[in-house]
Amino acid sequence: MRQDSIKKRILLEAAMFFAEKGGEVPKTYKALCNEVPQGKPSAVTRRKWSRYYTSWGHFKKSIEAAYPDLLKLAKDAVEQPKPEAKDPLEALRASTTEK
Repeated sequence: MRQDSIKKRILLEAAMFFAEKGGEVPKTYKALCNEVPQGKPSAVTRRKWSRYYTSWGHFKKSIEAAYPDLLKLAKDAVEQPKPEAKDPLEALRASTTEK
C-alpha cells in the first residue's frame, strides 16, 4: 500500500472513533488515554499514528481537516437535547388515582 492511502485509512478510522465518542478529538494523547484507557482502535494508538505524524497536534489537525463534517455531525447530535423518557408507571399511577 502507498503511504497516502495508509494515512487516509488511519485518519478515517480515527475520525469514526472520535465521531462515536461525540465528535471531540482530545487535545493531548495523554487526555485520550485517560478517557479511554483500553479498547482504543489501532488507528489512535501511538504506535500507529506516530509512524506518519510528528505529534498528536499534527494528527489531530489532520483528522479535523480531512473529516470536519463527520466530527461536526457527531458533535451536533450529542448536543441536541434528548426527549425526556416518561416513566411507564406514572401513567398507571395517574389512572388508578383518578378512579
